[in-house]
Amino acid sequence: MKKFKRKYVFIVAVILLVFNNISLRYKIYFIGDQKEREQILNSTVWKLYKDGYHENEIRNVRVYYNPIKGGLLPYEVLVVFNKDPSKEYIYSWTDVNKKQKRVECVGDGASSF
Repeated sequence: MKKFKRKYVFIVAVILLVFNNISLRYKIYFIGDQKEREQILNSTVWKLYKDGYHENEIRNVRVYYNPIKGGLLPYEVLVVFNKDPSKEYIYSWTDVNKKQKRVECVGDGASSF
């Protein structure tokens, strides 16, 4: 009877470990690194502040992570201003090595707002 219980405990433990492994890989692959997300978001908000934008002029700011792009710069920040809510501006790092911690507007596109 004890061998029977040990077998089920072992199977349950393996299933939990596999589920945990899958969920952590999903988080890393589709969401990305939280530290890098915060760095690019802080740098973009600081850049907008230095450019003279105030909080009431910005409609939405969100970090976009592209796992397919990968490489050195998979993160971009999408900014929508109140003056033109149909256009979304894309900010990304200026330095590939991210030593200067500066961002710039690299393009624009249609907004989902």
